[in-house]
Amino acid sequence: MLKFTLLKNLYYALDPEIMEGAQEKRSGDNRYRTLQPDLPDLPEITSMTVNERYLPYVTLYYLYLNGNRQPVDIDDPDVRIFLHAFYRRYFPEYLVENAPQDKETIARTDILTILNPDKMPGYDNDYAMRELVTVKDLRNGKTGDEHIRKATFPGLRFSSKYKDRGDEE
Repeated sequence: MLKFTLLKNLYYALDPEIMEGAQEKRSGDNRYRTLQPDLPDLPEITSMTVNERYLPYVTLYYLYLNGNRQPVDIDDPDVRIFLHAFYRRYFPEYLVENAPQDKETIARTDILTILNPDKMPGYDNDYAMRELVTVKDLRNGKTGDEHIRKATFPGLRFSSKYKDRGDEE
């Protein structure tokens, strides 16, 4: 599992239609999903926000805690403890069977090893980012970029000398 996939899973887990109490706000190319989690172990965490940001040819995800303007790093021990508590409270089936329970062990353990990506929805692809193309996709003819608009200049056309005539050998 990649960090990007974890943040993407957090964003889709906070869908207002699925998660009760989650709210979605749109601002331009950004979508923010906010939840006031009820975590008895961590009363200092009052809100979490996951941001989905659309850029040309890529989508980025960020996690904010307690209304901070700077995204948190999931390698921070406090954030690891929060993510473990969040998944234990809301999605316990995503954790591995022998997941550590005490905060000191969780702070030292990589959060990506505590989660079981096979049970998480959206991880059934061979790759974490839908923008990546695998060799298997190329062989099956599924490049996925047919619908993406390419950068062009209006009114610009290729000269006839570049057109394929088919009869020249």
